[in-house]
Amino acid sequence: MASTVTRRDLPHDDQYIGYGLNESGELVHVDCVPRGKACGCCCVSCAEPLIAKQGEIRVHHFAHAQQNQCTGALETLLHRLAKEILSAASVFILPDYTWRGERALRDQLVKLEKTIVSGGRARLSQVLIEPRVFEEVVPDVVLTTQARDGSARTILLEIAVHHSVDAEKQNRLRELNLPALELTLMPEHARLSRSALAARILNNTAGKCWLFHPRELECERRLEELYRQELERQRREQAVRAKANEGRAEPIRQAVKSMPKSDVENPMAEFFAHHGRYPTVLETADVFREAIAKRKSK
Repeated sequence: MASTVTRRDLPHDDQYIGYGLNESGELVHVDCVPRGKACGCCCVSCAEPLIAKQGEIRVHHFAHAQQNQCTGALETLLHRLAKEILSAASVFILPDYTWRGERALRDQLVKLEKTIVSGGRARLSQVLIEPRVFEEVVPDVVLTTQARDGSARTILLEIAVHHSVDAEKQNRLRELNLPALELTLMPEHARLSRSALAARILNNTAGKCWLFHPRELECERRLEELYRQELERQRREQAVRAKANEGRAEPIRQAVKSMPKSDVENPMAEFFAHHGRYPTVLETADVFREAIAKRKSK
């Protein structure tokens, strides 16, 4: 019976990468080239020669012929691979997007949750790589999708490996008022075959999240509307309670006016002595209601 050999993994960093540039400047996987220095490949980041390591113990990988301190190879590699795969793509799976927002109002939260994008298979009619068509920002990729009604829709796509899109760039993308996605690739993806990486990028929603969608603006307006409605409702309730309290307090207020000063001060002093504080407005009404009842019973 043939045994299955499990090769030992290696750190996923710039020293152990799965792709190199061949003499034609094309990215090729380590399993698609001759072994050792005969691979004729160089590093996509530092341009130094690579050695194709295809042994039986460790996972296959490229290593630098000279043990230099190359940095950025893995991120540069994944960015370039993703852009090559997207350039040749005709379909792209979009993720769902459920917008969630909330605003604090006194001791409660006004919340809104709404699905603004139903993900699924999108047909691509055009893919532009780092197009300089916007003044303030250069997106990694611009996808043009073909809707069922024939209309074209533009989606901006950012590719992240070690660093997600920062707040400044996200704000610039938002100012364009176009849908924007982030595709996150992990270091271990740098050793996948091209077909496996293409399947991950194009055919599922893993690692994809929406940075912005114009429909968010309507959700934000709706949340603000709900906030104002709730604020107005609370104000009306407060006014009703205040009016009711005023009605209950007026008879007591009139009775208190007719009481000697000592009879007015004593209930307040007794309450303070018992509770260590003076009564609230509603508690004051109860305090004097009891005081009046006691006075009448004498």
